[in-house]
Amino acid sequence: MKKIVNSKRPQFNFDYIQQEIIDVLEHDPNIDEHLMFLATIKEMLRYEDDWARQSPKFIGDYYFPLEEVEEIRHCENFREPYEVYCELIRVYYLLTNQHGKKIFHKMLNWFPAKNKKYIFLNWPNDFALSLFYPEIVKGNVYFEDIKTKQKFHVVDRDDLLLTSIKETRSPFLSLLVPTDKKFITDMILPCENFAPISLDSADNLSKRNWESYLLHWYRENLRRSCLPS
Repeated sequence: MKKIVNSKRPQFNFDYIQQEIIDVLEHDPNIDEHLMFLATIKEMLRYEDDWARQSPKFIGDYYFPLEEVEEIRHCENFREPYEVYCELIRVYYLLTNQHGKKIFHKMLNWFPAKNKKYIFLNWPNDFALSLFYPEIVKGNVYFEDIKTKQKFHVVDRDDLLLTSIKETRSPFLSLLVPTDKKFITDMILPCENFAPISLDSADNLSKRNWESYLLHWYRENLRRSCLPS
């Protein structure tokens, strides 16, 4: 999806992008509509002219201030994780923010999927954002929520990052959305060598407050990992 969008970035054309997605979905049997829609919404939000103006508090709450990015952007441990973190934040905005949900439904109406839109409609209610541990049971991949202990059956893809986290017991940050039978994600953020999160402090938090607590915990640990010791 990123390649499709970036190929027309100078003169962004929604009709062109829509036709490119149709061509991919019709001619590549290995493409999953759920993953394509997930990739689409997080990329296309960047081209919504008014989302930043409508939600400065949301952006201020979760993104780093530009001056802090400038200070640490050359750190090799920062750039790629922060890019994925920002992708996760964009999806989180679309699934939870009042204005974001309007954009989400606008994108859903535009997206050229034939059979899965009824599943996509449930994403704002059924997504999971947390720290997870991987677990392999009889060849099936599960992500276990570190707080609730709920296990999510995850689609196992040929993905290097997914392969690497299956081989560790270190927690990772992710946002999962449901398909008809399992959950998917393309946003996995390892948290090795981060300060342990305080589950006691988070024990009585609501789902939304836990998610906010967790995102700030991740962002602060990412910043600390790039500061001189």
